[in-house]
Amino acid sequence: MTLIRASAWVDAEGRVKLPEDIRLATGLRAGQQVDIKVTGVGDTKSIVLAKRDYRRHLQPLR
Repeated sequence: MTLIRASAWVDAEGRVKLPEDIRLATGLRAGQQVDIKVTGVGDTKSIVLAKRDYRRHLQPLR
């Protein structure tokens, strides 16, 4: 279920600035780490960002 949808540009260094409403809705702060996951098949791919949870041990994606 989509709660908020937004668009952003990728800069020349590969960085994406998250819009303020996305940062506020997720509680992300400057300098906070996120986990990045690419999902999908073929040309239909999505990027998923999740706030890093320091209480669990992250396993490498295979």
